[in-house]
Amino acid sequence: MSIGIGVTLPDGALLIADGRQIRFLAENKAPVDDIDKIIKVSESVYSIPFGVTLVTHYTIQELQNAPLLISPEDLSGRVEMALNEGWQDFWSKLAPDVDLKHPGLKAAIITGGILNHEFFIAGSLCGNHSYTPPMLHKKHSQFQVLGGEKQNATELLIRTSASQARGVKWDYSTGPLNQTVKAILEAAKSVIRLVESQDESVGGLIRYAVIRKNYPVLKEILD
Repeated sequence: MSIGIGVTLPDGALLIADGRQIRFLAENKAPVDDIDKIIKVSESVYSIPFGVTLVTHYTIQELQNAPLLISPEDLSGRVEMALNEGWQDFWSKLAPDVDLKHPGLKAAIITGGILNHEFFIAGSLCGNHSYTPPMLHKKHSQFQVLGGEKQNATELLIRTSASQARGVKWDYSTGPLNQTVKAILEAAKSVIRLVESQDESVGGLIRYAVIRKNYPVLKEILD
């Protein structure tokens, strides 16, 4: 499983993802560490798909090919529907000898950006026979983390970000990167590397996308 992070900003959203991919159902299970997991959905919306590629690829294509997305709620609903459709189709076609309890049998999507002048992040997850309802956040400084649950990645990221950004005021006039965004990125990097040290399915190059009102989208590798 990978790790994906979404953060709401006062004027947009920040997405961060690791770059490692391990296809545990494939014959060659060697990890690839330079997978770009931050995918453009529209000019102001990006997604992080991870888990079962067949399911997440289907979900992203459904979003990209859908009629105009009109609101964060609309997008969240479409992700939920497409993710479930893709998952049910995948699950029905699994070979009899597949370990149905394997922890890699999950599919997740984090989506973030700006729709109808609203800044948001949304997350959805399917796994084995379980289902987690989509989580939609539109308030400032909301965090959505999928992956790293055993390491309490969400709580650690929130604490580390607060420490890194202590005393730094949000700067609307500097962008896409300002000091607060840089502090969150450094905190995210430290959390991802911690998870990587304990979970070989996480790691590789870290990429991020900053989506802020009045600035071009910035998508880069986090050194």
